[in-house]
Amino acid sequence: MKGTKGLLAIVLLLGVLAVSAGCAKSDAAAIEDTVKKHFAAWNARNFEEHISYFAGMSKMSEQEKANAMSKFETAREMMGELTLQKIENVVISDSTAKADVTATIGNTTNSGELTFVKEDGIWKIVPTISAPPSPPPG
Repeated sequence: MKGTKGLLAIVLLLGVLAVSAGCAKSDAAAIEDTVKKHFAAWNARNFEEHISYFAGMSKMSEQEKANAMSKFETAREMMGELTLQKIENVVISDSTAKADVTATIGNTTNSGELTFVKEDGIWKIVPTISAPPSPPPG
């Protein structure tokens, strides 16, 4: 009886481990999740969350983050909501990845390649263009 209980415990433990491993998000699913949350934050006008999905934001000063959020707020007013159409051709290489993303803003649909980098275990979008610098005060 003891041997049976021990064997049963091992089988149950292996089953739990297998289910847990299956529940972990794949990198491709995590990248898709990043894009969806990034778009949702834009549409909700939550620019603090929106910029959190960009790589390198943790290195920016609070003033730089405030400037970036202000520029995104202005852009959001002019452009409107983003609708994600599809994410495809996700190619992952260690801690970097690329994916083709198609989105609609207003009446215009565009496709382009986004680059991602894994920061602290989280996939972030690598900004493709820099926002223009703010004019000097005064």
